Amino acid sequence: MPDHPLSMNRAWVETDPSAVVENARAVRGLSSAVAGRPMQLMAVVKADAYGHGLGAVAAALDPEVDLFGVACVSEATRIREVGATSDVLMLGPVPVGDIPEVVANGWIPVISCVSEARDYQEQMECQRPGEEMGVHVAVDTGMGREGAVLDVAGELIRFVREECAGLRLDGLMTHYPSADDDDDFTRDQTARFDAFLDALADEHGLPPMVHLANSAGLLTCASRHATTVRAGLLLYGVAPVDADVTLRPALHVKARVTLVRDLAPGSGVSYGRRFVTEREPVTTVATIAIGYGDGYFRHLSESGAEVLVNGRRCPLLGRVTMDQIMVDVSELPERPQRGDVAIVLGGGAGGDEITASELAERAGTISWEILCRFGSPRLGRIVV
Repeated sequence: MPDHPLSMNRAWVETDPSAVVENARAVRGLSSAVAGRPMQLMAVVKADAYGHGLGAVAAALDPEVDLFGVACVSEATRIREVGATSDVLMLGPVPVGDIPEVVANGWIPVISCVSEARDYQEQMECQRPGEEMGVHVAVDTGMGREGAVLDVAGELIRFVREECAGLRLDGLMTHYPSADDDDDFTRDQTARFDAFLDALADEHGLPPMVHLANSAGLLTCASRHATTVRAGLLLYGVAPVDADVTLRPALHVKARVTLVRDLAPGSGVSYGRRFVTEREPVTTVATIAIGYGDGYFRHLSESGAEVLVNGRRCPLLGRVTMDQIMVDVSELPERPQRGDVAIVLGGGAGGDEITASELAERAGTISWEILCRFGSPRLGRIVV
């Protein structure tokens, strides 16, 4: 019988909150150095903390950060359930039906248009008459997803400040769409936002919080007015661009070897027989209990992707299936056994590591998606 928890019988995720804390401290120091002044830190923990487990991550980060950034009310609720008390910012537009809950709990909305501001004002009048609620206004400088475009952003800010009793402008934000791959556009975007803020500061003054830099942006570009950085990917130990910062990946994905078989030359492996064995006298193939149903990208099929088995890299064979993958273990010095642990993301005892960036490049996607996909409910979850 196995001597490990049931959650480790098949495939599982290991999250290390201490690594997230170390990364947060490194990011705060780096962002302050880039800006030349102390910076506040917003921890972006949406999408189950990028697949790392929101509860454990929020509890660990609460003493380290100034506020959390989330995408929906269920994430904000989870943060409070684990006892974290830092402010919570709703990063995107909140569905109309969720606005009452945001107001009731004192979470901070981001406003992009006059009608949104009116909705929050009305809810404040109904639920919390005579009180004030802090809000941030989003300015669209090139993302095209939310926010008032520059031509009308000033009017939206004036409306919130002068015509929305119960709302208090506590922050301004914009968002970089290309900080990881277009430095020229990002610098121009920063300059346009800073110029807008210059004019606003001269006329009405700026709110206490200004933020625009995501993980890539805080490494490559500094705003004169920014007070806060929004760190996501960096917190989890992955740098979106080259940077002089030491990070520790906080997520490891592991799965059990379930079969080890010797296949003669000419044997097909997986659907479509896209891989056919050629090695003489046999190819030793290990079946591993993880597949695209668990978040392992099907696009890793025939990509050159590898898995760590007994600390060594072994190539993926054929197509990724829903529940299993097959790897070539012919060159391992010792034959794997059923029940051995394979590492599909993260490092092993031998010092080698399968990184999110490596898998993303091979799958034709981004590191963010690689991490988020391992939130599958079929995977066991262990906090180490």
